[in-house]
Amino acid sequence: PSTSQLTCYALPMAMTIISADFRELIGRAVEKCLLQWDLKKILTITVDNASSNDVAIQYLKRRLNQWGGTILDGNYLHMRCAAHILNLVIKDGLKDLDPSIVKVHAAVRFVRSSPARLQKFKACVEEEKIEYKGLVCLDIETR
Repeated sequence: PSTSQLTCYALPMAMTIISADFRELIGRAVEKCLLQWDLKKILTITVDNASSNDVAIQYLKRRLNQWGGTILDGNYLHMRCAAHILNLVIKDGLKDLDPSIVKVHAAVRFVRSSPARLQKFKACVEEEKIEYKGLVCLDIETR
């Protein structure tokens, strides 16, 4: 019987990094965490589609292969965030749909982009006695 265990670690990193040197530093920062956590084998690392992540993953793949720390030769090490990809697909698909969707989206952006406009919108909702569970919201963009 195997005693292998699959464990998922989340490493939240909020960085806006442009320079090539710094892109590799992302990889080094992740490598440092992997070493601190004493992880021996890595199957995947999930990141969004930023080019800085491509450089970081290339660095990590080289390092992990040197340790013998990849599974399946690191072929699946770079996993792109499914939520980010889905957001891009839906955004692209909505462009081609009914123009009313575009107009509603623009109206929501207009109302939410100003505290004064949002307050006026709330006043209109109350004046018209419209029942609601929440107010209009903007898309949550990952990029």
